[in-house]
Amino acid sequence: MKITNFNRQNLAILDEEIKKALAPVLAKYGVELDPSPGSFSDTEFNKKLKFKVAGSINPLEELYLKQNGLSMGMEFTNGTGQKCSITGYNTKAHKMPVNYKNLVDGKNYKTTKEMIKFYIKNKK
Repeated sequence: MKITNFNRQNLAILDEEIKKALAPVLAKYGVELDPSPGSFSDTEFNKKLKFKVAGSINPLEELYLKQNGLSMGMEFTNGTGQKCSITGYNTKAHKMPVNYKNLVDGKNYKTTKEMIKFYIKNKK
């Protein structure tokens, strides 16, 4: 399939193929590709590739979580009763800095620190 102009559909396919192509190299060197969105126009697609050591935790994220009584990997039950786990803390996102993953459907979400504390405090 040759791309004549960029759109969301063909970029999703292209992005997946790029990830698959990089997978052997990432595994060889023990690094992970940090997912980040790209930007595009009809004729250009820009994507930043950010690599990190596999399994590493950003010390600044860990510090912010610790200051709020949270930790990376901490599990809780969300408002719909599904099990979730904290996956990160975005220091640049002031309104919803806590990133978490729904362990049931595998989707990633973001929320406030107060909401996570509420979920942990009010376990079902």
